[in-house]
Amino acid sequence: CILVGALSAPLTYALARQLFEQERTARIAGVMAVFAPALLHYGATSADAVYLTLGLLAAVPLVAGRVWLGAALLAVISLFAWSLPAVAAWAAILALVKDGLRPALRLAVITGAVGLAFHALFALATGFDPIGTLQSTEDVYRVGIASRRPYAFWLFGSPTAFLLILGAPVF
Repeated sequence: CILVGALSAPLTYALARQLFEQERTARIAGVMAVFAPALLHYGATSADAVYLTLGLLAAVPLVAGRVWLGAALLAVISLFAWSLPAVAAWAAILALVKDGLRPALRLAVITGAVGLAFHALFALATGFDPIGTLQSTEDVYRVGIASRRPYAFWLFGSPTAFLLILGAPVF
């Protein structure tokens, strides 16, 4: 987790390099990633650092206009976390804002089609059942401590924790 999480800093730089015209802005983004408390915390204690790095790995080519490569990477890395396909939605929204409707739709259709095709082939080849896996994950979640937490915990605790681990440099 620590080694893969550490790769998120140069990938943050690479993503910022694609998003912004100024080298200085990309360097600042890379340095902020290095010192963000969330990355330091998750990088040493959680597989979330791996998911972050994998998401960045797909986001860089998607933003750079290498949609097929980004879609292929995203399809494979989506096996690691249920949240990773959201990278495609983020990239499509970014394309909509920057380039308009047509490029955003192209990106959305390609990433969706590649993702569906990959998962269909993967399921046929291995017997993997994504729907059954999701249902099993929900079952395990429901018997864990998270199901006993009051709604106020999520309503106030999650945003507070997010702002705390975001850190002063990013905030």
